Amino acid sequence: MSRPEFSEAATANPKQATTEAEAQMARAKERAASFLFGAQKLMLEECVILGNEFLDRTQPKCTSLRNLPRNWPARIPSGT
Repeated sequence: MSRPEFSEAATANPKQATTEAEAQMARAKERAASFLFGAQKLMLEECVILGNEFLDRTQPKCTSLRNLPRNWPARIPSGT
């Protein structure tokens, strides 16, 4: 169904209708850009959190591997 108020507004002043349509399109584009920027920011924050968790979990393992050569003589049983 057609909306009579819209068609009447378009026939009454087509330049004003075009301006209103352009304004609506600009607001829609602004909202879409804001949404995409927010989603990108959220993904960046999640990557930072993931990187921090990765470093937090691997750092103790690297420390124990670094100390491993110092502990080898104590762990090797003497055959004599």
